[in-house]
Amino acid sequence: EVETQAPSVNTFTLSDTALKAGETATVTLVFSEAVASFSSATDITVANGTLATMSSGNNVTWTGTFTPTANTEDDNNTLLLATSYTDTAGNAGPAATTAN
Repeated sequence: EVETQAPSVNTFTLSDTALKAGETATVTLVFSEAVASFSSATDITVANGTLATMSSGNNVTWTGTFTPTANTEDDNNTLLLATSYTDTAGNAGPAATTAN
């Protein structure tokens, strides 16, 4: 039987959405199933900061540290997940965006 169910994004969050200078936030991305071709450097677009390479122990829950760009104030700062990752069966997953 071929698995054709696309992975989904259960949660995509920042631990702190009101960062001040010098602060960082933990980014957590939880998929519905293990993903095979996910790379935070390739698959996540980061505005106004940097995201350290996200890591996972089970390929389902991924975490990384977001560091905002110094001297930048933006009331609409989100991280964008592209559709360039797949599950272990090769099914492409959906895009997602963190809360502001």
